[in-house]
Amino acid sequence: MVRRLACALGILIILASAGIGLLRASPGMTRQSMLLALLSLLGTLPFGLLLVAWLAGAWSPAEVGALADSHAALGLIGWVGLLVIGAAYRVVPMLQVTPDYPGWLTRTLGTALALSLAVWLCARLMDWPVAGDIASLGVSAVLAWFALTTLNILARRRRKQGDATLHYWRLSMVSLLACALLGGLLAVLPGDRSESMQLLVGMLFLLGFAMSVINGMLLKVVPFLAWFHLQAQVGMRRTGLANMKDFFPDHVARRYFHLHLAALALLLPSPWLAWLAIPGGLFLAASALVLEFQLLRAYRLFRAQGGNALQR
Repeated sequence: MVRRLACALGILIILASAGIGLLRASPGMTRQSMLLALLSLLGTLPFGLLLVAWLAGAWSPAEVGALADSHAALGLIGWVGLLVIGAAYRVVPMLQVTPDYPGWLTRTLGTALALSLAVWLCARLMDWPVAGDIASLGVSAVLAWFALTTLNILARRRRKQGDATLHYWRLSMVSLLACALLGGLLAVLPGDRSESMQLLVGMLFLLGFAMSVINGMLLKVVPFLAWFHLQAQVGMRRTGLANMKDFFPDHVARRYFHLHLAALALLLPSPWLAWLAIPGGLFLAASALVLEFQLLRAYRLFRAQGGNALQR
């Protein structure tokens, strides 16, 4: 119990630091979405501590499921969803050379998702099933709206040659769209709320959407930061420095994407075909090993060319 309280205190310190940094940043829709994401992460703490107290036998809540659902929804849809939405406003046009997201969309999307989630949260805790189903449909509609808009923007990119990062973003948005559609169906078809369907929705969100976005951005962000800091630190003193492709080569990025795609294809049907979880897990582990090896390789290349990771 003490360790868990210490963990919660650590998260509060991180949240406070991030919140101060965001409040000092220039105003914009990215900042607004990220602030809402931080508030969602903050909201997971009391529910998490209440669940910890229940597991420790300190109290017996009337409805444990409501606490667990609220904790998960704030952490996944509120924290992860809003964070990705806010980041996408900047990184998709910048890294994929696409048009900007429409201004009217960026002004309404994050707020609409946060409000829908807040209504669902109140309905779940107060045991108002009809209101909860309506709010769940609202959450699904907003997520589908974001996914379709992003896919449309990616289709209008000015750089015609595709890469693994583009494939990851498209896979992420297709997974989010499928997750939103299935989530909406579960809201209007109460009889189909089986554990297998819920597992499928969870895997689409975590592995298909969130993990694909993280993987795709790592392929761009790590090489760019390594190259940028190398240029700033030693670029004026020597020639022949590594370029961005050297830090994460295209053939490695494609291999990384194919392993992740294979893992996802095997794991999604595993709620009904349990034996697929073993090869799916092995492919997922293999993709993680490829990522770890390449990140270590990028770090060693950065250091070998005179870069200092601790120097700003």
